[in-house]
Amino acid sequence: MACGVCGSPNTVRSHILPRALVHDSKDGAQAAVYGERGTPGYRLRQSGKFDDDILCEAHENLTGDLDRYGVDFVRALNAGGDQAGDRRAVSVPNPRPDMLQRFVLSVIWREVQSKRGKALGLSLGSWTDSVTDAVFRQRPIAAPLVASYQRFTAERSERVPIGIHPFRVRMLGRNFWQFTVSGCAFWLCLDRRGLPPKFDGIRADLNDPARAVIGDAKPLEEVGILRAIFADMRRR
Repeated sequence: MACGVCGSPNTVRSHILPRALVHDSKDGAQAAVYGERGTPGYRLRQSGKFDDDILCEAHENLTGDLDRYGVDFVRALNAGGDQAGDRRAVSVPNPRPDMLQRFVLSVIWREVQSKRGKALGLSLGSWTDSVTDAVFRQRPIAAPLVASYQRFTAERSERVPIGIHPFRVRMLGRNFWQFTVSGCAFWLCLDRRGLPPKFDGIRADLNDPARAVIGDAKPLEEVGILRAIFADMRRR
């Protein structure tokens, strides 16, 4: 395989979700329980999923600053969400909204380029060049972004900081990509129509601080995207 940006055959290991946030989500455990839709059973992973065939060292290094920004944002969002009480949203420091947007784009790009993404038939379609240019060449892109603090709960109603790899979803009649890391979700609109102006106040690609929505408390087994994954994890 070759680097998905420059074509270099000298590729290196690249984590799809930032390793630091996978460690955060383990909450003191030795490994994270990892399930995939369509794959029976589950695996224990120390640092999350990675691929060693998608980026050369130079372009992997370019994602480092984006990952650090994303890690800081998610940790601040988790800290604010943990103290939110009955509030429906929290403000999160976001001095570089463009960096947060590029971080989210980079996670989606890596998922699509990975062996797993290709096996699932994931594609950015006509957005491929624009997303690649935004992530690796810092070119502007019209891709509205919304962040939220998810409150998925387990048996004793405690919050579980789950992770869900990027996937496509239709919302508001538009095409979105969504993923969740350490219990915080990102929705990125990749649709030429963008979002109506009424959503500008919660767009994390525009605002500092970013206004992140607090999700309703919901048992894990009632989360739609997780039902099929849990069913597969129980098959061994």
